[in-house]
Amino acid sequence: MKVNYTPYIFGLLFVIGLTAMVNYYYKTPWEAGLPSEFAEKRVREVLMDTSERSWAKVYHNSTLIATAETAVKIAEPILFEVYGKERILSERPYGVHKIGGYWFISGSVPRLSDGGGFEIILDARDAKVMSIVHYR
Repeated sequence: MKVNYTPYIFGLLFVIGLTAMVNYYYKTPWEAGLPSEFAEKRVREVLMDTSERSWAKVYHNSTLIATAETAVKIAEPILFEVYGKERILSERPYGVHKIGGYWFISGSVPRLSDGGGFEIILDARDAKVMSIVHYR
């Protein structure tokens, strides 16, 4: 008796094609976010928005960084990128102070150390870095 393999071949090709489509769909670059063209357009729209509903109007008097813990969580990745993770972590515990609408965060160094520590100042309203320095 001769076996007809045609349905099996079509079934196998269907499964391979479906697998390839799913793999392509989940690995495309746009999965990680929206295209840069859209991002550029959206940034321009937000910056030009002067309506009462714009972020700047709604949150201008609000505080984005309300706690010392949040300030440190925002500052550390920036400091790690600029000065290196090991160097910054070696300056724990940090001095964290809220002065007016700003967070002043500084590193600790031993009293007899030859070098100094870092200093970063963040705007509490929008997390903007106002100053970043590492004393030598």
